Amino acid sequence: MYRARPVTRAGRGSFYLFAFLLLQLLLLLAPVPILQLALPSAPERLFGFAQLLGTYLMTADGILFLAAVGLLGFAWTAREKRAYLRRAGLYALMMIFLNPLLWVWMIAGADRLFVQTVPLEQRLVSRDDDIRKKAQQDLLGLPDDGKRELARSLVPVLGPDQDFFSRKWAAISLALIGPQAQDAIPALLQGVSAPEKDVAEACRVALSEMGTPDTSQLPTLLQALDDGRPAVRCEAASSIARMGSAGAAAFPLFMREMKRPSPAADCLIQALARLGVQAPSLEPAVLGLLADPAVQVRRNGAAVLAEEKARGPQMIGPVLEALEREDDPEIRYHLSQALTLRQTPLERGPLPTLLYALRHARSPDVRAAALDALRRQAPPLEEVSRALLRALKDPNSEVRYAALCWLRDSDEKARFAVKASAALLKDDDVRIRRAALETLHRSGTRRESLLPAVARAQKDDDPGVRCLAAEQLIEMEAVDRVSIPIFIEDLQIEAPENACAEGVLSAAGRFSDDVVPALTRLLAAKDREVRSRSARVLLQLGARARDALSALAQAQRDRIPGAENALRAIRQALPRGARVRRAGRGA
Repeated sequence: MYRARPVTRAGRGSFYLFAFLLLQLLLLLAPVPILQLALPSAPERLFGFAQLLGTYLMTADGILFLAAVGLLGFAWTAREKRAYLRRAGLYALMMIFLNPLLWVWMIAGADRLFVQTVPLEQRLVSRDDDIRKKAQQDLLGLPDDGKRELARSLVPVLGPDQDFFSRKWAAISLALIGPQAQDAIPALLQGVSAPEKDVAEACRVALSEMGTPDTSQLPTLLQALDDGRPAVRCEAASSIARMGSAGAAAFPLFMREMKRPSPAADCLIQALARLGVQAPSLEPAVLGLLADPAVQVRRNGAAVLAEEKARGPQMIGPVLEALEREDDPEIRYHLSQALTLRQTPLERGPLPTLLYALRHARSPDVRAAALDALRRQAPPLEEVSRALLRALKDPNSEVRYAALCWLRDSDEKARFAVKASAALLKDDDVRIRRAALETLHRSGTRRESLLPAVARAQKDDDPGVRCLAAEQLIEMEAVDRVSIPIFIEDLQIEAPENACAEGVLSAAGRFSDDVVPALTRLLAAKDREVRSRSARVLLQLGARARDALSALAQAQRDRIPGAENALRAIRQALPRGARVRRAGRGA
C-alpha cells in the first residue's frame, strides 16, 4: 500500500485540512433515503432542517476545499504533488458522490427533477407551502382521466391512521379535483365526522364541490343515511338531494325520518325540500304529512314546505287549506313561510286566511291562488272590495287579470272598481286592457271623467282593444269621440280583426255623418274583399246610406259580394217618394 508522508509545513497543513474534511464528510452522511424530504410524515421537519444544514455545510466544504487546493498548490511546489493530488481527487469524489444530503439538495433545488421524482399526491400534502402551491397548479392542469386517477391515489391518505395535516390537505386537493373525484365520496363521508374540525370541514367542502354525484354512488349514499353519526347522515342527504329525480330512491328513507315522533334534523328537512323541488312527483307525499294526526309529523312536513316554498296551484291550494284549519302555532308559522307571507295570520278560517294571503304574500303565484280560492268562496263583492282594488294594482299581471275577470264575470256591478279598471287601460298586457274595457262595460258606468281614457284606448296597437273602446264610447253615448278613420283602416285588415270594425262602424254610422262618405270611398278600392265589407256595413245603416247608392250600383255591376243585398236594403228603407226619385234617376 502506497504511503506518502508530508515533509513540508504546507504538506502537513494540507493533510490536516483533508483530515478535517473527511471527518466533516462522515458527519454529513445521514442514513436516510434521498426522497424522504417530500414525504408527509412526522420526520419531515427533521429532514428539512437536515437539508438546510446540508446546504450550509456544503458551502463550508467548498470554502475548505478551495483552501485545501491552495495548500495542495504549495505542497506541489514543494515536490509532494503526486500523493496529495491523489488524495485530493479521492476526497473530492467522495464529497460529490457519497453525500446523500447533497443529492437531496440538488433534487429539491431543481423543479423539474423534483417533480419527476416525487409523486403528485405526496407533494399535495407536503408541509412546505411552496411545494403544495406548485402541486395544486399541476393538479388543475391535469386532464379529467388524470384527475380521476389522482383522486384514487389520495383516498388512502384520508384514512384515520394518517396524520391530521395530511388528511386535511388531501380533502382540499379532492375539492380542487371536483366532479372527477367521485370515487372518493365514501372516504369523504367518513371524514366529515372526524374530530378535527379542519378535516371535517375540508371533507364537507370537497363533497359540495363534486356537484351531482354519479348514480353509481347512490348505494353508498343510501347506506350512509342509516349511519349512526349525524354528520355522515347530513352529508349523505345533501349529496342525494343534488341528484334530483335520480335520488328518488332515497325518498322513503327521508319520509321515514319525517314520520318519527321527534323533530327531524334541519339538514334532512333541507335535503328533502331540495329533492322535492327537483322531483315534483314527490310533492303529494310531502303534502300528505299535513293531514297526519301526529302534531310532530305535521310540524316536520310544514318545515319541509317552508324550505321548499309552495309553487303552483297543486301545492299552494292544499297549503292554504291547511293554514285555514291548523291550530298549532309552529305549524302555522312554517305554512306561512311556505306561502311567502310576511308573518302568520292572526285569524283562522277561509276568508281571513285568503284575504291575508292576497294582501301579504310575496309570491305572485300565492296571491293568484288566494284570489282564485277567494272567488270560489263567492263572497259579496262589497266584502272583498278592498282586496280586489289592491289586486287590480298588483305588480303581477296574472293577479291583475284574475281580479278583472272576477269583476267582469260577476253578477254584481262593481261600481267601486270603475276608476281602478280605467287606470288599467294603459297596462302592458293586452289581456288586461281588454278585460278592463269589458269590466267598464259590465259596470254600466256613464262617468264623463272616463271618456278621455276610453277615447285614447282607440289608438291601441291591438284591434280588439280599439273595438272595445269604441263600443264603450257608444255605450256611454259619446259617439262623437269614436275615431272613424281608425276603424276605416281596421276594416281593411284581414279577418278576424276586421269583424269588430264592421260592428263599430255599423253602430257609429247611425249617429255620425262621417261613416257613409268613408265607406263610399272604400267601395272604389281595388281589394274586392274590402269593398264587400263596406257593402255589408252600409247594409246595416239602411236609409242613412242613401248617398252610397251610386257606388253600390257600380259595385253590383262589378259583382262585389253583398253589394246587391246592400243596394236592395237601402232602397227599401228609403221613404216611398225618395225611392221613386231614385228609381227615376237610375232610369
